[in-house]
Amino acid sequence: MKQVEKIWAELSAKAQEVETPQESTELSEEVKVELNAIADLKKQSEKLSQEYDELSRSARRYLGELDSIADKAFALEKRANVVEDNAKELVKKINELGMDIPSDLKSASYEASANRSVAGQLGQVTRKASDAIGGIE
Repeated sequence: MKQVEKIWAELSAKAQEVETPQESTELSEEVKVELNAIADLKKQSEKLSQEYDELSRSARRYLGELDSIADKAFALEKRANVVEDNAKELVKKINELGMDIPSDLKSASYEASANRSVAGQLGQVTRKASDAIGGIE
């Protein structure tokens, strides 16, 4: 009888093992693929951030140079205004004397006017570019 009880106990223990399967710690292939995709996207996103940071640093390096160009262009515009005003005053005096305006004076006046205009435009454009780059975060 002891032998029967022993066999019965062994069989009962084995039956319980079969009823309660052991938990698997392995991930399914589908879950592994999803985790790999997430890791790949994270790497790509980090690389994009690094590339943007590098571009932003490059743009900021030129910010000071743009400001300097704008300042010089506006100073040139002011000097061209003075030259243009002096030329107009000289033309007025020559006209009062009843003389013909020399072609050199006409060309110098025209050149000063053109330089004033383009220097002002250059100053405005470079200032806007500087402001735009400065606004990048």
